[in-house]
Amino acid sequence: MAFGGVWNTQQAFLAQLRDGSLEAWGHPDYGAPIPADIIASGQKHGLKRAWSTWWGAFLVELQNGEFHAWGKKEKGADIGTVKARLELEGVVQIWSTAGAFLAELTSGKVLTWGDADCGGEVTTSVQEALEAEGIQRTWSAGGAFIVELKSGRVVAWGHSGYGSQIPSDAQAALQTRGLHDIWTTRAGAVLAQLNSGEVISWGWGDTGGLGGVKDRLEAAGVRRMWSTAGAFLAQLKTGEILCWTNKGYGGALPAATKEALDAHGIARAWSTTSAFLAELTNGSVVAWGVGSGGSGAAKIPDDLHSSLEREGVHEAFGTAGAFLVVLKSGRCVAWGDADRGADLSSVKDKLETVGLALSAPAAPAAEAPRAGKDKDPSKDSK
Repeated sequence: MAFGGVWNTQQAFLAQLRDGSLEAWGHPDYGAPIPADIIASGQKHGLKRAWSTWWGAFLVELQNGEFHAWGKKEKGADIGTVKARLELEGVVQIWSTAGAFLAELTSGKVLTWGDADCGGEVTTSVQEALEAEGIQRTWSAGGAFIVELKSGRVVAWGHSGYGSQIPSDAQAALQTRGLHDIWTTRAGAVLAQLNSGEVISWGWGDTGGLGGVKDRLEAAGVRRMWSTAGAFLAQLKTGEILCWTNKGYGGALPAATKEALDAHGIARAWSTTSAFLAELTNGSVVAWGVGSGGSGAAKIPDDLHSSLEREGVHEAFGTAGAFLVVLKSGRCVAWGDADRGADLSSVKDKLETVGLALSAPAAPAAEAPRAGKDKDPSKDSK
């Protein structure tokens, strides 16, 4: 995943600085540090684009058209079989799952590589459909790709436990009522909102699913959605905030946090494997979540909390167990698990003195009505 000049795997961050240089830090098995030859190539030719898989591969395209990858070879870093075609035919876009990449070439052909159980291998029939009908939108549900074709059909492949097997009733609903949007968790739950307003789900229900919120999602309508590995956070068009399902992945909102979210609304939100971080419309910042990989990130250290609210958040990023926040002042702070990116000691000076090559953050969407205050949610139409 990426925003401007920062990308991440499960346990490492990759950043592009304003002088064009690249820095990576975190767990050495997940893409940090960057190999010396790739650093040299990046400095010589400059970075054009970058991508990552959650389980440990970084992929970069340089300005001269070269592609390089590093990290876990079996999770997408081995590009030996596709490198020539990526460079000769050119790339329109690349997407990733936890352990595989999908590339659409300028010729209209598609390539997949990486872990077969994460979508790194695609059947002939699906590949022919991708190339004949074209890719409209793509999502990742951990170990599966879900693609809406330009014809309106939806296809999926990868691990059966990660949402690659679309049930027949769901497929029929997608075809007859049309797809509006999809949201996923990294553990394989898939939510789809149809053009009719109906919300359906498939995949691993214990890490997302509909969790008893289907009626409220459909009655009020979804304004925005975020997820951890196993929970969804939704802001409805009425302003109401919902969080479900798996408590071990941040699916349970503490009462005081929910009160703050309902009172002020969410401006932006980010996540680790099992923790959410939210900036409210009044500038306050809250975090919650439990479980391995996110327990440390779920609590903002007291000394940093005041800085986040005083200096303001420019942008934030999450690995499995650490949050990295770039403040509007240019300072960079992190907390959570040291070996998952929270230890900035090797890069902090460069991040702050040279600066991150970040694009401007997206402006928060227009403020929604306050649940229970500005509008009665029960009277909202679909």
